[in-house]
Parts: sequence; C-alpha cells; structure tokens
Amino acid sequence: MAFAVSPFLLIYGAEARGYAPMLFAFLVAIAMTDRWLTRDAGSPATALALAAFLGCLAQATMVFGLAVLGLWVLLDRTRSHGPARAVADTSRLFAPAAIVTLLLVALAWVAAANSATGFQFGNREPHDWTKWGQALDQLWTWSLSVSLLLLPLLVSMRVGRDRLWTLALVAAVLLPLMIGLLALPNSGGARYYAVAVPPMLLCAAIALPTAWMRGGGWRWLAVLVAITFTGSAALRDAAVIANLRGDPGRAVATLARIAPQGASVSFDHSRSTAILTAAARSQHYPLRIADSPCPPARFHFIERDGDARFPAPLVRCGRTYREVARGDPAGLSGTHWRLYAALR
Repeated sequence: MAFAVSPFLLIYGAEARGYAPMLFAFLVAIAMTDRWLTRDAGSPATALALAAFLGCLAQATMVFGLAVLGLWVLLDRTRSHGPARAVADTSRLFAPAAIVTLLLVALAWVAAANSATGFQFGNREPHDWTKWGQALDQLWTWSLSVSLLLLPLLVSMRVGRDRLWTLALVAAVLLPLMIGLLALPNSGGARYYAVAVPPMLLCAAIALPTAWMRGGGWRWLAVLVAITFTGSAALRDAAVIANLRGDPGRAVATLARIAPQGASVSFDHSRSTAILTAAARSQHYPLRIADSPCPPARFHFIERDGDARFPAPLVRCGRTYREVARGDPAGLSGTHWRLYAALR
C-alpha cells in the first residue's frame, strides 16, 4: 500500500525521465541481495549486473542505488564474517555490475565526444546547503509522514534491527550526506535521492506489522500511523493529479480561445517545443513554431525551473507582451510556465 500511494513515487513515476523503471530495477536488486545475505546461497552477481544494466539505461541515478547496495552488503558481511571476508564477498558480488555500469558510462562518453553538440545537461545547479536541506525535507515528508518515518526506529530499538533498516539508513541518511559533503551539482533536487524511497517504504512495511503484533500501545500506534500516512498521502496525490504538473494543455486552450485559426509561438528554450506541441496535437490545434526570434511571434512561451522569476513585462525585439495564461505544478516536480501575447 505504501508504494501505491506514496506521493513521491506518484510524481516521479509519472515523469518521462526513467525513474519508475530504474526504481523497479533497484527493488529487484534489493530483493536478490537480501535473499543472498539471508541464505548465503549462490551469488546473484549476474542477475545484479542485469538489474544494473536496465536500471542505468533507464536513469543514471541507479549508480547511487548500486553504491548504496554495495555499502549495505559490506556492512552486513563485516558484522557477520569480519572485514576481510566482507571486502572479498562484496567485490565478487558487485564486480559484474560495476563493469556493466562503467561500460555504459564509457559508451555515453564516446557518444557525447562524437556528437556535434557534445554532452548536454537538462539542468545543472551548483551545490547549495539550503536547497540540499529542502530536498531532504521533500524526500522524507513526501515519501513518508514523519510518524511513519519514526516508527521503524522505535520498533527497531525494541525488537532488534532488521537488515533492511541498515539499508534505509545508508540510503536516506548517509547517501545524501555524502552528496552534500562532495558538493555534487543538483544536490538540491529531491529526485537525486530517489533510491532512498524503496528502503524506507520497505522498513515501514516491516515496522507496521511488527508494531501490530506487539499489541497494546504499539498496536494503536500502528493504526494511527497507517491512517495518518494514508490520509496525508491521498490528499497530496489528489492535489498532484488535479494539477497535472502545471498542465501546458491550458496554454493551448488559451491559444484556441484567442486565435482559433492557429497561432505562431516562440520559445526561450527549445525543450519547450515538445510539451506544447504534444498538447496542441492532443487538442487538434494548429500550432506553429516560430523559427527566428525576430520579427517576434504573436505569442511567446516561457518555462522556468524552481522559483526562478518570469519577466514582467516581457519585451522582445521592441514588442511588448502581456501574460495571458500560466501554470505552476503542485508537488515536487513539473514545469512553471507563462504564455504571453503581444500587445501590438
């Protein structure tokens, strides 16, 4: 249930950035690794390499997931077999996955080096501790309610730590801390830490039944937490679904009302053409993309990341524009946009 209603997973699972298949591959890798740690059976190194291959193809943050899994195995084997055995076992288990990941990185590097435009980033922001803190707040509050996050800790202190609790600590605490200390770019984006969500939800799935089985006050706490989480998640999910991530379709609807025969629109960023073209096609509206900035088109579309400001008023090639439509996403992700129309 927690996976189904988690707003964090709803938001990023709906994106066309590959987070959903990446997290699925990561969950499969967690299951295989946990089974191996529990039973000490045959090594799933080949299967982990396949999960790494599919996960990295879907979304590069799978690399963080592999690093988290590696450290988890190292810590667990150190506790049970000592450091020397732990290093050897971890190296053998993850060597194929590491090789596959490096080959994919090398392939991307070669492709970028031979491209006319080189390697392109959608967005690259320098590290900022304030934004880093906001990202962690979003990660924890949009994945789990505060009470649901605390329950695994409370239960673990009473009944002994589950192996997955160590994984959750590594993914949700140690990984963000290391990214912050290394001052990696884009550290202020909650999606950067998406691999922390499955371990936290898995811990919650273990902690709630454990608390229920203990009876007494623990049972009431489990009920309270389940209701709190489900209710708050449902409210956020409803807001996100209604908002449709800022729905650029409203821009096309405005164009259809102002210029029903079709319109030419210019853009600040070439990436904006895709979302507006898709929205125009879904509404069967004859949208034309302006090829040059001057002379200016009658309409201009601007999108921004985060809380970046929009121009007011907008002036292009001596032509003044006024805002006629806007969209702002609810939640953690989406496009802030404004549609402008020329005054003359």
